Amino acid sequence: MKHTDDELADLFFSAARISQYTSSGSKGSSFSHMGQCRCLFYLEEHGSVKQKEMAEEMGIRPASLSELISKLEQRGFVKKEHSAKDRRSVLVSLTRSGMMTAKHCRAGQSRFHSLIFEPLSEEEKETLYGLLFKIRQYHERRKDNDK
Repeated sequence: MKHTDDELADLFFSAARISQYTSSGSKGSSFSHMGQCRCLFYLEEHGSVKQKEMAEEMGIRPASLSELISKLEQRGFVKKEHSAKDRRSVLVSLTRSGMMTAKHCRAGQSRFHSLIFEPLSEEEKETLYGLLFKIRQYHERRKDNDK
């Protein structure tokens, strides 16, 4: 049976949303919002950064990032300080607790990723990887050509 592009797109985006409804209901999860983990991962990788640059690089509206950072700060995972070079700039960095939580999030993410692909054989995973890589590569080239 041949499937239409609309059917494929619907299935693709439906599968992509699995993480939204599965991770938010995970038992024992300390985060109800994956955006918080993304922030921790970003800070773990980049160290102390300007909040404005972080928003741009993560593709998050500054107001949304500010809300996420405030929640993480309340929980003791991040700290905000004014830049010594430019007092108008706010630098965000992980606390020791934030570093440990980022590691915990990564471990949970890894377990979750294993669950997502559990029904696939190794050969099917390789096929899926190849197809998704091909789609991404094609659209990245198109985006570069449009510049």
